[in-house]
Amino acid sequence: KNVASSTSSMTAASLTISADTTFYAFYSKAISIKYPNTASTQATYSYYRNEYYNSATAMASIINSSQTSTSNFAFSSSVSGFTLYGFATSAATNTATYTTVADLANSNTTTAYTILYRNRTATIYYNVVDLSYGDYTLSTATTTAAKQYLRCTTSAAGYSNSSYTIPSEVSGSYGPTHNAYIGVSGSTNSMSLNATTAYTVLYAVYRGAVTNYYYNSSSGSYTTRTLYRNAFCTSTTVMKQVLSTEATGTSNLAGEDGPNGSMWYGYSNDQNTSSEYPYVESAAMNNSSKLYSVYKYIIGYSKGSNVSQIGAISDYCYVVYNTKQCSVTLPSITPNSGYTNKAWNTSSGATSGYSVGTSYTIPTFNTTLYANVWKSTSKSASQVNLKSTELSTLLSTRALAKQASAI
Repeated sequence: KNVASSTSSMTAASLTISADTTFYAFYSKAISIKYPNTASTQATYSYYRNEYYNSATAMASIINSSQTSTSNFAFSSSVSGFTLYGFATSAATNTATYTTVADLANSNTTTAYTILYRNRTATIYYNVVDLSYGDYTLSTATTTAAKQYLRCTTSAAGYSNSSYTIPSEVSGSYGPTHNAYIGVSGSTNSMSLNATTAYTVLYAVYRGAVTNYYYNSSSGSYTTRTLYRNAFCTSTTVMKQVLSTEATGTSNLAGEDGPNGSMWYGYSNDQNTSSEYPYVESAAMNNSSKLYSVYKYIIGYSKGSNVSQIGAISDYCYVVYNTKQCSVTLPSITPNSGYTNKAWNTSSGATSGYSVGTSYTIPTFNTTLYANVWKSTSKSASQVNLKSTELSTLLSTRALAKQASAI
């Protein structure tokens, strides 16, 4: 750019000389430095890389906004809490090619991207009680420091997060019902994992797999699927565990329809037991590795005409794995006076059907049976004897008439 009359100078010397004189060349070149001036915006600053002799035999390089300066500019972050991490030669990276202004000055880079950082720690809420049935006690642990970066992109600024190292007491913990630790989430009511410096409060999450034997209405048969007992914090004091079809689900699943439209009733640990957990919530807090879906058939009983009373107005039974129907015992029917015949039937007014006290297999959910009574249509013994006498008299009369005509 010019020459100076002394070392360590970027001031141009007068070239009017009267005797032998030593001059020292110096140079200056523009350099652009992109810098996050807020958490979301960046600015571009124009600087100069000044090179000059700092002795008769050596040169020095600095970066400054002044073309005559011989010292590096003092870096100061305008974003609270962040300090200089370094400079990159490309946007959107956490890798600092040059860690100081002096390093950048001694390069030939003409565009530099500033990377800022701050150290963060996180408080983790996790379960410290390892029980077989649904209890928990939340405690806290603190991570070691990890860096959060603030860097330049092509046109803006943004955070870039690194991952925390999770303390062993957290990673080695278990959730309610001895479910395994799978990671931490940055939010309550969430199974989404995020152990980064985007958060300063984290919540341990736990998961256990369950094999569910259930009726698949699409195929019309029993089959199996995997359900998940997902445990997560809803606050810093409450942990919730649900039974879900999704590995990241935070709501209990809805029960499915069973065979012939029967209704889902609950779960059992044993395929021969009707129901041990009549609510999804109770099944979610159980530690069994297998759950059998239980389905309920309901039957209604209705009085037909001339029925005084019936023994019940409804009944129910259950089916479990590989069973599609179940039976009930039909209740009593008390007819009004004069009616001696009685039976249960799917039609009101029928004069036949299923006998009281017999076993009845419910065909579909919400079946209704009607208590029917009717009078006997058979003749009484006196009526039968009367007709027999009349017939004998008629035959005798015909015989006498035939004898008379023969005489």
